[in-house]
Amino acid sequence: MRIKINLILYASLFMFSTQCFSQYCTNFKASYDGVRLKLSGLNNSGKVKVSVTHNGGISYTDITSLLTAGQDNAVLVLKEPVESVLMEGSDMAGSTGSKCQKIIPVVPTITKSSTPILSIIAPRGVNTIKTEKGTLSLSVSVLPTSISNKSVTWSVVNGSGKASINSSGVVTAECNGTVTVTATSVQVPSVSKSISVVISGQTATCPNSVDDVSTSISVYPNPAKDVVTITSDLKIKKIDLFDLSGILVKQVVYDAESSINLDVNSLPKGMYILKFETSEGVGVQKVVKD
Repeated sequence: MRIKINLILYASLFMFSTQCFSQYCTNFKASYDGVRLKLSGLNNSGKVKVSVTHNGGISYTDITSLLTAGQDNAVLVLKEPVESVLMEGSDMAGSTGSKCQKIIPVVPTITKSSTPILSIIAPRGVNTIKTEKGTLSLSVSVLPTSISNKSVTWSVVNGSGKASINSSGVVTAECNGTVTVTATSVQVPSVSKSISVVISGQTATCPNSVDDVSTSISVYPNPAKDVVTITSDLKIKKIDLFDLSGILVKQVVYDAESSINLDVNSLPKGMYILKFETSEGVGVQKVVKD
C-alpha cells in the first residue's frame, strides 16, 4: 500500500509540475544498472535534488544529490535496489515559479559480479569533524548484492592531521588537519575506497603537522609482486608502509631521493598504506601486494 501511495503522490506532482514548469525538467533522465544510479540533463536547473523509492516502499532524499549549478550528470552508488527516482529542479534562488518535479521509473538489470564496489558514506555527506575530540561515524555500501562477504576493514593514515578509527568505522579526532580513511573489502583485499576527513576545532597540536603532498608521488607497478618503484617531484626522506590494522611493517630512511625501489617480496598479499615524507610535507598512497 505504501508503494502505491508514494507513486500516486509522485505522479500527481509530476502531472502538475510538467504542466506548469516543464522547462526545468524536460531533459532530466535516470538509468540504473543494479548498482549505479546515473542521472543526466541536470544543467537545466540551478539546483537539483533527487529522491529515491526503494523496492521496500521507503522513500528518502539522497544526501549527496544537491548538485552544483550547471553540472550535467552525476553517478550515485546506492545501497538498495531502486524502483523510481523523483528529480526536483529550480533556479538558484529556488523561486516558486521555477520549481518542477519529474518522476522517472527505473528498471535495474541484474548485476552479478565477484568484484565488490565500495562506497563510503558519511552522515549527511559531511566528512569533517569540528568539535574537540569529536567523532565521525562512517559506513560503507558494498555492491552488487551477489557479493557474499560484505565485511570491510577500516584504517586511517595521518596526514597534516591526526585521528584514530575503530573496527566499526568511527573516526575520532586528535589534531587539526587532514587524514585519509580507507575501507578495504575482506572478500577481495585488493579492492578499497578512501576518503579524506578534515579535522578542526582541536586544542592539541600535532607535532608533525605538515602539508599533504600525495599528488606528487607515483607508485608502480600496483599491484606489485616483488618491487614497487616510487618516484616523486619532491625529495623523499622516509617511507613508512602500514598494514590495514595500522601496524608499521616496513620503514626506510633515504637521503633525499627522487626515485626509490621498495622491496615488498617478503610481505603477505594484500592492501598496504604507503606514507612518504618529504621536505615539503607528507603523502599517502595505497599499494597492493600481489
